[in-house]
This record gives sequence, C-alpha cells and structure tokens, in this order.
Amino acid sequence: MKSFGRLTMIFLALTLVLSGIAAAQDKLKTGAVDLKILPPAVLKAFQTAYPKAVIKGASKETENGVTLYEVESVDGQINRDLLYTADGKATEIEETVAPENLPAPVKQTLAKEYPGAKILKAEILTKDGVKLFELSIQVKDKTMGVTIDPQGRIEKTPAEEVKAKEAEETEKDEENEGKETAAKAAEIEETVALENLPAPVKQILAKEYPGAKILKAEILTKDGIKLFELSIQVKDKTVEVTIDPQGKIIK
Repeated sequence: MKSFGRLTMIFLALTLVLSGIAAAQDKLKTGAVDLKILPPAVLKAFQTAYPKAVIKGASKETENGVTLYEVESVDGQINRDLLYTADGKATEIEETVAPENLPAPVKQTLAKEYPGAKILKAEILTKDGVKLFELSIQVKDKTMGVTIDPQGRIEKTPAEEVKAKEAEETEKDEENEGKETAAKAAEIEETVALENLPAPVKQILAKEYPGAKILKAEILTKDGIKLFELSIQVKDKTVEVTIDPQGKIIK
C-alpha cells in the first residue's frame, strides 16, 4: 500500500513538472504576452505565416477610423512588426534584413549617393503590396535615414516632397518672370515728334486721311519690327491707325 502511495505521489509530481514545462514553453512561444487583445483571425493569420516566430508584443490602435492590431515578433535573427485588420489581413509588414541581403540596385544607389556610408540598420517595409527598403546610415559623423525602392530609386519623405515642389514652383516663377522681362525687352514703345515721321508715313496719311490732325505719334518696335501708331482727328472723329515705315497701313 505504501509503495502504491509513493508511486501515486511520484506520478502527481511528474504531472505537475510536465505541466509547468508546457506552460513555460507556451509562455516562451508567445513571449509571455497577453494575446487576448488579438482577434482569433489575426492570431491565426500570424501563426500560419510565421509558425516559428515568438510574439513579443501585441497592441490595438485606430488609424483613420479603422481599428488595427500590431504584432511585434522575433523570428530567429529577424525582428518583425505587423499591422493587421480585424479579419486577419496584414496591411503593413516591417522586418529587419541583413545589409548583405539588400538588392544590388539598393546597394549601388547607396554607394553612389552616399559613398563610404555605414549601414547601421536595414528594414524592409511592405505596405499595401509596395516594398521599400528603409536604411539608417552613418555618413562620416552624421546619422541619417534613407528610403530606397527595389529598383534603386531614392524615395523622398513628405517634407522633402514639399520642399522639392516649392523649389519647382519657384523655378517656374523665375522662368516666367524671365520670359516676361524678355518679352518687355523685345517690345519698345516710344513717342516721336511729328516732324520726325518718315516721308512714306506722312504721304499715306495725307492720301488716306486728307486734312487729318495728328494728336499723338508713337514708334512701336516689336521683335525687331518697327511700326508707327498714330492717333489722328478727322473732322470730329478720332481714329487710331498703324503704318509701317514703307507707308503701308497695317490697321
């Protein structure tokens, strides 16, 4: 009877130990994180996609009126943060990547634009199906962030986009001002004394408007072409007439 009692005690002890190990393993797998905050669809989607990953953190946030669930995890040497909708769809994935595993175009752009730069941290950001490489680099004694797409194009930050747009608008304004200045320089209008009008102009005026009185005379030079703009009075009527140096009425 005593032997039976001892066996029972040993069996119960082993059961408790095994239960403790199982519980510890379960905590290890989830990073001792309370997963009740995550909807079943989110947890299932994560565990299906990353069966060996350990969840280190879970939280809920609202973005533009949409509730999202963030899962922070470690998968071997990879740190991975994900955003899920309640139905288990991953909308954003951010994961570390070894610098040597960066695509060749990304490395080439980095070497060209930031020669001698040291990569401090490299991450792959996948958002709405678009993949970008976010790098933290050190150039001499300065630390900076740069985002490059898989083809090697540097992505501008929103602030840089605004700055570039402002610079472009300023450049256009300066270009338009230059054109206006050039246009003004190409067009010169100046008064001229009546006695200094060319003979052909006086002759056509006397022929077409006999007895006309010249009220005002100007020379208009535009794109190298000279015209004479006259304001004349014929009887009780004021007329504007334009004549070229050869005595031809333009209008």
